[in-house]
Amino acid sequence: MDKKPTKGEYLEVLLRSPKTVFSIKDVVLLWAEERERRVAARLNKYAKVGKLVRLRRGFYAKDKNYDRLELATRIYTPSYISFETVLTREGINFQYYKTIFVASYITREIEVDKQNISYIRMKDYVLSNTTGVEQKGNVAIATKERAFLDRIYISKDYHFDNLDALDWGKVFEILPIYNNKRMKKKTREYYKNINNGELIKKQLSDKIKEDMFAHKLMAMLERVGKTSRDIYPVRKFDIAKNDGLRELSNGVYDVWYFLKNDWPINKEIVERRSGVSFKEALQKCVQEMEKIKDRNLLVGLGESLSDSQKDWARAKLKSETIFLLKARLESLSH
Repeated sequence: MDKKPTKGEYLEVLLRSPKTVFSIKDVVLLWAEERERRVAARLNKYAKVGKLVRLRRGFYAKDKNYDRLELATRIYTPSYISFETVLTREGINFQYYKTIFVASYITREIEVDKQNISYIRMKDYVLSNTTGVEQKGNVAIATKERAFLDRIYISKDYHFDNLDALDWGKVFEILPIYNNKRMKKKTREYYKNINNGELIKKQLSDKIKEDMFAHKLMAMLERVGKTSRDIYPVRKFDIAKNDGLRELSNGVYDVWYFLKNDWPINKEIVERRSGVSFKEALQKCVQEMEKIKDRNLLVGLGESLSDSQKDWARAKLKSETIFLLKARLESLSH
């Protein structure tokens, strides 16, 4: 403010401010008043008559609806919201904490207006680096990646519930600001562990696909001519468990779908169930498919399809399945 408020304008200046919490030093600047004692006396007077809320010595709020995160970052500055406060909000941790956690230049636990605030000391060169710290309104707050790294910086061994939510590109972009070898090693361990978990999931998924395709192909070969249900997708599926994945009944995914989407197939299962080589089994599938009469193509399947799907199945299902089987056969020779 360029000039001091006139009588009656002091409170109005505060109420017009976007801030919800004020320190005496903030108000000194807003009122262009050099004497802190005079400012403190006026603020105390407003608080006594209920026009402001006194939170603690030297800090006031417009009303009870003030931003508690803003308060937490105003008491000790510089500071920003981080650690569990961010990690829980972002789904990295699942445990709820009533305490507000703040990165600052000091380690201290305080309570203000029944709100616990935990200040955690960071080295000056880390605290002053704003990489991964965002300004949201009147509050400086860490991104989930910065909060994750802040916690590793403070805690040597810490359990996080859900690291899938992190952007690891951002994690490694922020990591150098800490200049900490232990942190680098630990962060790589977390990254390696989560990637190993994803690899296991992918390998398991691929294994299920391979087995499912193999059993479905054999089911089609064994039942071809009786029903065409196994060469077209229907709405529901059930996996009958016997020696892993032995059979699929009422399958969502069928031979045509698997071939069309280039799914992998477990050749050992095909050979074990057919009693011939994988190549010979595919050749037999082509031969049996070519014997199917058009009038039998929708047997056991027609009720699951719309009229347009039935028209497509009559016109294209047989030829496309045969074409895809032959394409798979041809790929074996390359």
